[in-house]
Amino acid sequence: MSQMAKKCILVNTAVPASDLQSPVDWTKCLLCQRESGEKLQCPGKSLRHDKDAGYESLANILPDFEKLGQLPSHLALHRIDEGDGLFAALKKNGALFHKSCRNKFSARELARKSAHAEKQLDLSAADCTDLAEPSDPCTPTTKRRCTRSDFDTDNPLRAEIPTCFFCDSPAGQQPLHSVTTFELDARVKECVSVLSDDRLLAKLATGDMIALEAKYHSSCLTQLYNRRRAHEREHFREFSSSNSESAHGIVFAQLTAYISDVRTVGDIVPVFKLVDLKNLYLERLRQLDPATVHTVNSSRLKDKLLGYFPDMRAQNDGCDVLLAFEDNLGAALSKACSSDVD
Repeated sequence: MSQMAKKCILVNTAVPASDLQSPVDWTKCLLCQRESGEKLQCPGKSLRHDKDAGYESLANILPDFEKLGQLPSHLALHRIDEGDGLFAALKKNGALFHKSCRNKFSARELARKSAHAEKQLDLSAADCTDLAEPSDPCTPTTKRRCTRSDFDTDNPLRAEIPTCFFCDSPAGQQPLHSVTTFELDARVKECVSVLSDDRLLAKLATGDMIALEAKYHSSCLTQLYNRRRAHEREHFREFSSSNSESAHGIVFAQLTAYISDVRTVGDIVPVFKLVDLKNLYLERLRQLDPATVHTVNSSRLKDKLLGYFPDMRAQNDGCDVLLAFEDNLGAALSKACSSDVD
């Protein structure tokens, strides 16, 4: 779904982030939720005696893709599962899917993506080892003058065959996209910094992605965002389980996790009222520590949120302060201008 098709909504903090996502349309392909000329398959309508095997194999393999951060944003398994397990939900609702979409979630694809993830981890570990390995003081070193031509020759991003900034692979079946906005560059840097990905940090240290003429696969960029979201959730679980952390720290972690979950909803442009976020913050504080009277300074909470989300922006609207993400402001302004006849 393109960004222009998203709905700009004022987020009601009383509503869980999962409820802001459009519900799954069981009349469309479960895996892509798009209409196309390709025929939809329904294992439940098969005449074979093992017709449920199609649902069972899909239900078994989707959680593994979720662990790798390889599921599309609309495919939240906890929302599909109605309490009796993923297999029961697929069978009950007569899940449909395109054959081409189903092939993307096969055991072969899982093995390939797992191997790729392990390779990235090995490369990151190797980079850390190289950085930590001390040089031999007895070995003479010659200072080499770096020229622009040397940089262009050594830089894989400016090679004759363009490769993806994230996976170092050429275009292949997926086209490569060029980085054209500083907003994307800033968001990638934020994610890489949070994940402490030394391999990507080393690349970004040479300049911004636009100057480097970086290119990327859409799936690799999505995987980076999913890895950051999974990291934040894991950090939140560890953070919440620690009794030594203060109540304010735990509640702030919950608040940022909620905002991140709302941000991942694919078909909306979220706008938050600072007063609503403050009330949610206070409510969680009272739930965590009801014996203490807590107060929260709105300006300090706003500054803390803006510090945590570098691409978040605050705008005054009368007495209210609205918070929105920079990459969504362009779409909202374009839509407002197109609907204003004056």
